[in-house]
Amino acid sequence: MVIPPRLVQKSTDSTPMHSCRTPIRCAVRITNGVESRSAVASAVTLGGIQLEIPIDGDGTITVGRMVQLDSEAPPLGPIHIAARIASTQSAVDNRGKAVVSAVLQFLDFSESQRQELEGRLQLVRPVVLLVGCEASLDTAKWESVRVIEAATAEEALRYLDKEVVSVFVLGPQLRPDQMQSLLECSIAERPGNSRPNILSGIGAHVEPFQSFIDHDHIFYLARGPLKNVDLWALSLAAATRFAGGRVQASDLLPSETSDRSLEFCARICLQADAANAANLLAEAVRRETAGESAQCFLYDRATHVLTSTDTTRRVEIASAGLVGYVARTGVPVQIEKARDDPRYDAESDNPSGHADVRFLAEPIFARPEIVIGVVTATRPGTAEPFSREDACRVAALAGWAAPSISALLIQEFAQTMLLDRARAAVPNLEIFRPEALDLHTNSGQGEGEVLEGVPAWLRRTHWVTTAFLLISLIYAMVAKVDETTTGPVLVRARSKSALTSTTGGVVRSVEVTAGDHVRSGDLVLEFYDSPTSDSLKSIRGLLRAPKDGLVSDVRVRPGQQISPGEQVASIIDETVGYELNARLLGSYAPQIRPGMSIVFKLDGYPDSHEIGTIDGVRTDNVVPLEAARHSSRENGNALGVAGPALVVHSTLPQRFAVGDRSYPYEDGMTGNGEVRLLSEPLIIEIVPGLKNLLSARK
Repeated sequence: MVIPPRLVQKSTDSTPMHSCRTPIRCAVRITNGVESRSAVASAVTLGGIQLEIPIDGDGTITVGRMVQLDSEAPPLGPIHIAARIASTQSAVDNRGKAVVSAVLQFLDFSESQRQELEGRLQLVRPVVLLVGCEASLDTAKWESVRVIEAATAEEALRYLDKEVVSVFVLGPQLRPDQMQSLLECSIAERPGNSRPNILSGIGAHVEPFQSFIDHDHIFYLARGPLKNVDLWALSLAAATRFAGGRVQASDLLPSETSDRSLEFCARICLQADAANAANLLAEAVRRETAGESAQCFLYDRATHVLTSTDTTRRVEIASAGLVGYVARTGVPVQIEKARDDPRYDAESDNPSGHADVRFLAEPIFARPEIVIGVVTATRPGTAEPFSREDACRVAALAGWAAPSISALLIQEFAQTMLLDRARAAVPNLEIFRPEALDLHTNSGQGEGEVLEGVPAWLRRTHWVTTAFLLISLIYAMVAKVDETTTGPVLVRARSKSALTSTTGGVVRSVEVTAGDHVRSGDLVLEFYDSPTSDSLKSIRGLLRAPKDGLVSDVRVRPGQQISPGEQVASIIDETVGYELNARLLGSYAPQIRPGMSIVFKLDGYPDSHEIGTIDGVRTDNVVPLEAARHSSRENGNALGVAGPALVVHSTLPQRFAVGDRSYPYEDGMTGNGEVRLLSEPLIIEIVPGLKNLLSARK
């Protein structure tokens, strides 16, 4: 269950809300304007309530529905307030009956209503039920809980039935078998009750209670009698768990959390310094609230200074402005017209410079009551006000970022202290490089060696270096460097016929798909006389395949209007074969001629390596539209035509090989081709002047 998020205060005299859940047991009524039903309130916060609703219909428990909540029963009542159903789940009540557990968020909860409810909840203390404890146990000092001492097991069961017991303590005056029987009876009659149980003085044998431990029915057990101070500490911790529920990862990161928020949680832990972490928080707040701007300030409690973490690094004193108010008090602020608020300071609170803004601010806590920063978001006064959901998102982001920012601030403070101590211990520390200081500390005081002009290792490697240079020169003279031109290639069918409609109409059905083989006379499509015709009598025409072949480029679908002469598909005659079209740079036209080889690789087949012979060259430079025409209408863009181009053709065999397998060519396959224009020795590429020298001698 996700606890309803706390509301953000909007007035200047309110205090931060408490997030703890108070277990209660009182009757309420919820109404949605159509029907009304009774329910039982099982827990309440100052921002919402948890109800147990009997399963007799689901009209009023739909998530997101607005309802009216009324109750006169203390400690919740008297209360009359609108609420929204935030979540629901199946559950059982304390008597094992199936119910719907619903979490409701209070809407339009006034300050006076909040204070009245807070006062009533303060009177509700967790109940600790003791049975079998020693008479010397002093419970008078247990002020934070209400203690009930039962004389017998039967009396304890009666208290469990009529009281909301937070903690059940079984003392050493009970035998282990009595403890076991009492626990079994309590759990069997109330399977939905998950109260913590504490066992004191069970003896040396734990085995009889192992099943209770496995099912998490025992909060703590001790072989001997517990002292008063230890039992009080355990009871208080167990009561806190009963009120707050088990803490799970889903409580910290609910399943509704957006992917961007999850990414923020993962990145905030990887930041190297507090300023970077604060900037990441400000950006996340701006993004999640759709605010125009967001900023984050780090608060120094010793100097009372607020420092912005953006590039301006502005320094503000926390004695003025809304940012200073949040840093001083730890109270979040949400204001619809900031300039009307007496705490507003435009210089520190409004970086956007608008005359009026909507303002939202959330404190960043290192631990309770210790503020280490403030994050703010603003919108222009003409924009939509910040919603309650926006405030909850900002509070969640600030809570997730607080541990990382706090740890980084501690790290930076510790590093500063260590550096100050090092400077105090070593005067003039900054004038020496760290490497020089390390050498001075670790080196000895012996005499240095005589400097030699030619080291011994260089004399020994002289002949090796000479041999390496000679081999490199021979390789440069023998090795060849090819000059090539590359470009995209496209496989086209050499015989491809367009299938066109002789009359107009509306397509009734398409009987073929791309890749189907058809024979002459096979039905390709039917079409109606008009869009409203739906009977066989209104069929205007049947379009059949004019020859055997492979269907490609199907351009129509059922219900589409076609015109006379419009192409609906293409028929490829596979017996004629395929050809390769390659687009090369037009500047290489004088060097390319029929009979040259073209090497190409097909897309999707990285290991393919095919060699074809150019048997056709378009000798004049083809402009882009011309190149597209030569590549056919349906896949002209496959050649990536972007400037003057040279289009060459090469006849292809029926199949191509990739490794030890072969595949048939298909119309429309693309790839990249390469044509070798000339080959020169590597040494000419290294020393271009040799080319002119050799040409002059020839």
